[in-house]
Amino acid sequence: MKTYSEKITRWLDEIEAYYADEPEEQAIRLGLTMSFYFRYGGSYEKKLKLVACFDRFYAEYGRFLKKNYYSDFINITDKNYAKTRQEFIDLPDGGQYEWVLTSTTETYISAAYSISTLIPRAFSEAFDRSTLVVNVPWDFISTEEGLTKFKELFYWFCQQLDVDNGYAGISPILPYDDEDRLFPNEYYLAKKFSGLTIETTDIVTGGREYADEIKGANWIVALSPRYVKRLGGESWIRNYFKLDREITVTKVGDTLVMQAGEYPELGEVNTDGPPVNYIRLNSLLRPIRIKKPDQLHYYSEYKDLQFEKESTERWFARFDDGPLIVTPLRAGYPALVSGFWSTPSKPSSQAFIAQGEFAMDVPGQEPGTTLWHLEREAASIAE
Repeated sequence: MKTYSEKITRWLDEIEAYYADEPEEQAIRLGLTMSFYFRYGGSYEKKLKLVACFDRFYAEYGRFLKKNYYSDFINITDKNYAKTRQEFIDLPDGGQYEWVLTSTTETYISAAYSISTLIPRAFSEAFDRSTLVVNVPWDFISTEEGLTKFKELFYWFCQQLDVDNGYAGISPILPYDDEDRLFPNEYYLAKKFSGLTIETTDIVTGGREYADEIKGANWIVALSPRYVKRLGGESWIRNYFKLDREITVTKVGDTLVMQAGEYPELGEVNTDGPPVNYIRLNSLLRPIRIKKPDQLHYYSEYKDLQFEKESTERWFARFDDGPLIVTPLRAGYPALVSGFWSTPSKPSSQAFIAQGEFAMDVPGQEPGTTLWHLEREAASIAE
């Protein structure tokens, strides 16, 4: 059986890219990405938490880091890191801020190591989420020690930021600037390797799409209690995967973390197909996955060689195994959507069942036999 490293190196030359006129400079590299979406990033308390995240990353991987971006890209020194750190803490609450540490020397070069945060203005907190994105080399987890370290770091970030949702997976890492000229390359890779995570525009635009919906399946997915509730609760989720030896469910503070397989998978479409573990995890997460995502790529001159609206929707649905059947709903099962439901067992009556709530039995019926039919979706009983 091939090791994780052997599976990756088989395709590495096809994934990674260098500039033709600067063959020493890497345009795209394969990396491991952690991304976290959380609320109140602009508050003083959360800025302190973010600074702790940057401090830990800087302490452990500062030897690889070259540039510090806050108002401009400058060479990293302990002195200017400390200065930027304090300036970040002292920023007025509620503003829009960005901070990046990267191992590149130029903004058009792909980074092996980086940590970045993007905080929206406070007035948009109802619609947006602050983000933290961390990249490390793909072979970081090629040893048992590295794999353990990566997961520990992911868990720690989850707790530190009280994340709403978070992810870890394997990604094509594009440069900080001028990434749009590489959209055709990223689009090609996304179509060829279904397991790749596409993070490029999230790093630029932040988490504005993920106030009430999530990205979907990945190697590792972290969910806050409100999302866990919408899926039926922790016990239901654990029971859902009780026969899946490859999918683990771990409680990290208040966060529930699901991992689909020991290592992330590329999912090359012709040889391996979509990762089976990701498909299984996706089957649980579909009810809370984003339904109308923004395009994964914004404007570029390379039309039809990048993600448009339809291709973006197909990408988010790449692990779907048939249609999502929301009705009928059997008693004892959680509703996949919120709405008004009726049952032949109790004619001329309707009940509001919220997403994640369990359908009830009608008195007099054998337990677990009542079927409920969706009359119409509604976010609340008041609609």
